[in-house]
Amino acid sequence: MILAIDLGTSRCKGLAVRKDGKIEAETSQSYDQSFDPGSWRKAIKNTLSDIAENKDFRVEAIAVTGLGGAFFTLDENGEPVSEPFPAYLRSRDDEFSEDVSDLEGGRWMMYHNLLWLRENQPKNFEKSEKVLDARDYAAYVLTGNIRRNSFGFPQEKIEELNNCFNLQKSIFPRTSTYKDSVGVLSEDLAEKLNFGEVPVFVCPWDEICGALGAGAIEEGSAYCMAGTTRIAGVCVNDGNREYLLDDKELHSRYEPTGLIHREVLEESRFQKFHQLDDKARETGLEVFKGELTFEDRFKQLDSVAEKTRAIYEADAEHVEKALQEAQEEDIYQLVIGGGAAKSTFWSQVIAGNIGEKIRKAQTEKLAALGAAVMAYSSIDIYSDLRDAAVEMVEISEKQF
Repeated sequence: MILAIDLGTSRCKGLAVRKDGKIEAETSQSYDQSFDPGSWRKAIKNTLSDIAENKDFRVEAIAVTGLGGAFFTLDENGEPVSEPFPAYLRSRDDEFSEDVSDLEGGRWMMYHNLLWLRENQPKNFEKSEKVLDARDYAAYVLTGNIRRNSFGFPQEKIEELNNCFNLQKSIFPRTSTYKDSVGVLSEDLAEKLNFGEVPVFVCPWDEICGALGAGAIEEGSAYCMAGTTRIAGVCVNDGNREYLLDDKELHSRYEPTGLIHREVLEESRFQKFHQLDDKARETGLEVFKGELTFEDRFKQLDSVAEKTRAIYEADAEHVEKALQEAQEEDIYQLVIGGGAAKSTFWSQVIAGNIGEKIRKAQTEKLAALGAAVMAYSSIDIYSDLRDAAVEMVEISEKQF
């Protein structure tokens, strides 16, 4: 059994996945969106504890994925530099963003956050000896080892950016790939969970793992994960994202939406989005009619139902843009995950906007499933990622 963890914008999601893709257990734990290390550490451990509580299976490995923009730093003693900050949710507004974007196409949110820390919390910056993203931090919590997954963030690019912004070269840990175990579960956690000596693998971020979890392994297969971050993409021959399949790439786009989601949840007294579907359906809102931006239009909305519908329609437009940008004429399959997969109306809004039927996998936790696919390949249960995805990902026949 593989235990897979996906550290999302607002929740840590966990799956126990058999080698045939069957989901034996799943859970999730919420945490602070400002990246408070204590809150995230607790959620990571509780996610594993929840899955382990009633387990009657042998754990072969733990696989970790998560958002690329989360940000933690450690001091010289390996302790988190404790003051949290919401840099991920505001990094697009940072004055540093244009400089970083000019260098590397805007894919360096880690640098946005690190530069924000240097400018706004100089004392914490001075104490920071290592910088980790969500996945690397989870691996550190689980194993005590400090590593950095190298996918999409190669050493030569790090050196280029370090030189440009005058950062110490040692602040980024040495690298590993998804095929390399970063270590085994620490003795105290192994004893507490009764897992034994279990290897931990750090996989690429959720954008990539979600594609695998959606079975997007052939040209024209698309996916979207709509939740507190919007992600949509297509498997293509020539895209804007590196993929892990030798002959394919991804064309994808993402956007953090955690702040507007939190506003709706607070106003609805923390009802789930799918519980708001009936009222959202009745509004008949069309957010993108007129000249106002979505943000300005959203500020004018009064009711929770209108704001819920607005989020659904914004997600639909996001998916539509991703498919248009990919310039892939033959989209034969679009698999939906995240919170939208729990909501029939949310799924219908997305499907109606793009004129495509959409389907679901065996779980809405696509990134965690994709991480499990990678882990089974890494421990040689399957010969490669494509073989693992074919055998493990089950797409429903039901369409929306």
